[in-house]
Formats: sequence, structure tokens, C-alpha cells
Amino acid sequence: MGNWNITVRGVGSHHNRKNRSDANRMAARFVRELKAAGHSVISASITYGAEQDITEPSSPDFDEGWDKD
Repeated sequence: MGNWNITVRGVGSHHNRKNRSDANRMAARFVRELKAAGHSVISASITYGAEQDITEPSSPDFDEGWDKD
């Protein structure tokens, strides 16, 4: 027994009414299953929207000094 973390990233439907296959609903079900099995869930969240990869910044937004007027 010890600490654990589960991270899942994907693309698909979320936050649609009456769609049991939406990612947010499936994630909530899994959290409920973990709790019912006796796990302590410290934090659970879903992030949705755009993601910008800045591993290798190449746009003008990331050029040195871009934030200085």
C-alpha cells in the first residue's frame, strides 16, 4: 500500500448532456469506484480545452523579450 497517481490524456467527447460515454462522466464513475473500493482519492479533476506545447517554443510568443513593452 502506498501513494499512487493515474494520469490519462486524450481527445474525445466531454460535457454533453445524456452521453454516458463522455470523458468527464466516465472519469467520475472511476473515481466513485476507487472510493467504493476503499481508496483515498486526494484530488480528481478533468481539464478540457486547448493545450499548447512549449517543449520547443518556436512562435513569436516565446521569443526572448516577447513580454516586454
